[in-house]
Amino acid sequence: MQAQKLVGISASLAAPVLALHATATTIDSTGALVWTVKGKAFTLAALTTEATPTTDAVTGAAFKPVIGGGSVAGAYGNGSVFVLCRDAAKASKVVQGSIVPLGSDGNFVPGNLPQFPEIPDTLAPVGYVVCKSGNTASTAGWIFGTSNFSGVTGITLTVADVAMGMPDRPQAS
Repeated sequence: MQAQKLVGISASLAAPVLALHATATTIDSTGALVWTVKGKAFTLAALTTEATPTTDAVTGAAFKPVIGGGSVAGAYGNGSVFVLCRDAAKASKVVQGSIVPLGSDGNFVPGNLPQFPEIPDTLAPVGYVVCKSGNTASTAGWIFGTSNFSGVTGITLTVADVAMGMPDRPQAS
């Protein structure tokens, strides 16, 4: 009989019910976080106003701004996706996906959603945030970890939990 080689995965094992903390750059969750990194299990109690990183966990650089239209006719703004992760040290890590232009209605153009970034196997995705920086948003851009999660003109943020891996694409709205 041939022995099986079981390789551990890096994934969230349950949906933590993440929430963006209003006029700040912090994250809450109503449930505990349970995840694995290369098969080793980790847990963390529910989050209460946890600070978000200001740099991309893969590139080490500051997050790229998601530029709005600045209320200029014909400038519809842009959108992006940010994947919320945990590592083996239980630290919060975030990786930014692609930035794509929005349509004239302020939504993603069908067939042109932002793409999830490559996530290394040392990180376990637990959720993601979709950012739409619309026509009335600033041309200075919205920056994850620096700009507030609410009360910013022209910015729409949607958070989604993930469990046992990532979906094939971010939700469109």
